[in-house]
Amino acid sequence: MSLRPLSRLYGYMSNGTIQPRVLLDGLAMPESPRWHQGRLWFSNWGARQIVAVDLDGNSEVVGEGPDGLGWATNWLPDGQMLITGPELIRSSATGRASGTPTSATSRRTGGAR
Repeated sequence: MSLRPLSRLYGYMSNGTIQPRVLLDGLAMPESPRWHQGRLWFSNWGARQIVAVDLDGNSEVVGEGPDGLGWATNWLPDGQMLITGPELIRSSATGRASGTPTSATSRRTGGAR
C-alpha cells in the first residue's frame, strides 16, 4: 500500500511528523468508516446518511440508512453495496443505496421470508 494518499489526508510537517486535518465537520454521529474506490465512506447515523468523502474534502450523500443505530456499509466483490443492520439491504454496483431490504435470515438461506 502506498502512503501517498495518507500524506494527502494528513499532510507532512517540515519536521517529518504527521498533522491530521479535518475533511468534514458538522456530522451527526459518523461511524463504521471504510476506504472504497478512492474515498472514505461512513455511516452518519444521526442523519441516516451514507456519506463518501475524497481526500480533498468533497463529500456526497450516496444513500439513506435504516432507522436507528447499529448499521454499516460494506461491499461484495462485484461492487454491490451492502447495508447491515436489522435487515440486510443490497444496492446497485454504482454505490447507490436503492436496494430492497431483505431479512438477514432470508439472505443467508436464499429464500424469502
